[in-house]
Amino acid sequence: MIHLSLTKTPFVSIILAIRNEEAHISNCLKALIAQDYPIDCMEILIADGMSTDDTRKLILGETSSMSILNVLREFPDLMIRGFTRRIWLQYFVLDFSLGSLCATTGIFLSLFGFLWGAGAWLRSFLTNIPATTGTVMLAVLPFILGFQLLMH
Repeated sequence: MIHLSLTKTPFVSIILAIRNEEAHISNCLKALIAQDYPIDCMEILIADGMSTDDTRKLILGETSSMSILNVLREFPDLMIRGFTRRIWLQYFVLDFSLGSLCATTGIFLSLFGFLWGAGAWLRSFLTNIPATTGTVMLAVLPFILGFQLLMH
């Protein structure tokens, strides 16, 4: 049998999602730090959504006895990773179907066609030699087929 102690203060994470909060971030952080909650039992995680003002400088210049002060500058990157993970779990782990296979194949074929075509176009542009019909078809056919598979 497990006995839990109710006297221990739980660890708390405070997450602030901010963007261009230069006018307010200092007061917000001071208010959070001035609480009567034990400093060693909390952390502040700041997700900065690519601020264009001096918000980041103010956050990094904040001096306190806070144990952890994280600035997550890569907030959009975290959103993309979360979206990718959610798609992976939903369509490949939990509900794998023919549509999942078509979508994966379609993405790879479209990407191959686009990259091959862009490389051929750049090569013909730099050398002033027109691309052959076979080169154009090698770029267009996978792109069209991949797009059709994505629409399936």
